[in-house]
Amino acid sequence: MTNAPVRSVGVRGSNHKENMNIIGILTEQTCGEACWHAHEKECRCSCGGRNHGILNTPDGQRPDRMCRMNGHVYKLAAVGGHDDLHAKACEINRQAGYSYMEPASLVADGQQMEATMELAARLRAEGKDVWWSQYYGVWKTTEEGAPARVRYVTPAQLSGWTEVMAYQGPTDGGSALLWVREVMPDRPAILRVDKQTGLPMDDQNPTRCW
Repeated sequence: MTNAPVRSVGVRGSNHKENMNIIGILTEQTCGEACWHAHEKECRCSCGGRNHGILNTPDGQRPDRMCRMNGHVYKLAAVGGHDDLHAKACEINRQAGYSYMEPASLVADGQQMEATMELAARLRAEGKDVWWSQYYGVWKTTEEGAPARVRYVTPAQLSGWTEVMAYQGPTDGGSALLWVREVMPDRPAILRVDKQTGLPMDDQNPTRCW
């Protein structure tokens, strides 16, 4: 079992003149009101001490609500109905590209093989049914590390989170939260190719995500 990362963060004190050293212990606990109004010198949430006690100062500004999911930092992007937020998350995930991409292989008359463009042209000239096969993945809103994720609002959030309590819009599919990664995942180094030509496609985004 590995220990959570620990770091020391300088945070302005409540008298506006002192700096107190905050011991930030990174966890997957959502950074929220308990952290923003905290007075103790140890922070155990996803901000690592950055926002600890920030609203205790006269000039403290309310930070974005952050959380960590499976080691990745997410920011709360929206509150709303699950159906609407799921569609928005799917579009964010689609524009982030494929989650993985395997090398393409040639298929001739149902037989898969590693091949070159020259071989593909020769086999096609011989009248064989030639096309390129390639396995790839698209991001899902429930997948670890996805660019955007949707989670249902919990009873505690419904009664304790300012953003949730202030929301007055539709909640089709149930009240939910849209979380977006602060640092987007890298796109696959391997490009998706056209099924007929074997050449890289101009659009390297999937047509849809789930």
